[in-house]
Amino acid sequence: MIVDEIAQAITDDFDKIAVFIRHGEKHDTGEGPALITQQAISASKALGLSLRDLKTSINIYSSPELRCIQTARIVNQTISEFQSDIEVTSFLGQPGIQVKNNNRYLNIFNELGVREIYSQWKNGGHYDALRTKDEICKELSEFLVTTTAESRISLFISQSGTVAALGYALGVRNYNIGNNEWVPFLDGFVLACQ
Repeated sequence: MIVDEIAQAITDDFDKIAVFIRHGEKHDTGEGPALITQQAISASKALGLSLRDLKTSINIYSSPELRCIQTARIVNQTISEFQSDIEVTSFLGQPGIQVKNNNRYLNIFNELGVREIYSQWKNGGHYDALRTKDEICKELSEFLVTTTAESRISLFISQSGTVAALGYALGVRNYNIGNNEWVPFLDGFVLACQ
């Protein structure tokens, strides 16, 4: 569970921690923007309470995707009772750091879906639409310099494709869609930052 990983990083006394998670569970209506479910609202509140109990400074960043913003607002409200804002950034979605050419990516996405794109990308495919692992790591390094300076924990809420690509590029997660593995809702990975 991601909260346990965060607590362990705090116990290990890392100065700064970056946490990348997928948004809460969404309704799969197929029409319009996906809203999070009632279960996701409850789970987001529980995550916020667990983070609040850590009693440390937390900044929250969100993808522009509605389901990410909804999740971020609930977590933020639970932690700070609206005493702080979330920051919305396209680094986390629309298109996300992994996307190099959004038009090409959307064409592939409409044909294959995010999980198959990810699987093929891991095997060297779609570099016309997606960044390489090295490019992602370089971009992430620059992004973390500007986003982790103010708080002990920086929480980044994104969609599954971005979390999966970042985790794989960093060598901390390797989802195998052939085994039905994918980024769980409200889960991801923790990085210790300098």
